[in-house]
Amino acid sequence: MRVVLFILCVFAFLGGVSVLVGAQSAIHEIEAFMLFLIGAVFLVGASMMETLGVTNRNLERIKDHLRTGIKALDAKLIAIARLLDSKESSKLPKTESVPTTVKGTCKLCGGVLEFDSKHLGETASCPHCGQETGLETTL
Repeated sequence: MRVVLFILCVFAFLGGVSVLVGAQSAIHEIEAFMLFLIGAVFLVGASMMETLGVTNRNLERIKDHLRTGIKALDAKLIAIARLLDSKESSKLPKTESVPTTVKGTCKLCGGVLEFDSKHLGETASCPHCGQETGLETTL
């Protein structure tokens, strides 16, 4: 398609030159100018087609790289899942949960609350106003 547009561009420019060379009045010069403009439009179209082709090839290459990366990640995840499902999982080091203190605010009085993260989502009495409030992190 871009080759066709480029050939049309060349013909339009040549037509414009031939009309301009034989111009006998202003209307002929205007026709030549219009042919030059048409040639320019064809040239821009050919350039855009080339750019779109290069962009499409680059996108295909990126998609191939992403597919390869996803396949590698899938293989690693499958290996990890098999390890966890197998009796070999007993060889993994056991971790103990470390209590983490988080801060939040009372929804009623705005007082700062400190509580263990394992209590997130529960309700408790606010030490400032004594009302029941949800334990959420807001700070």
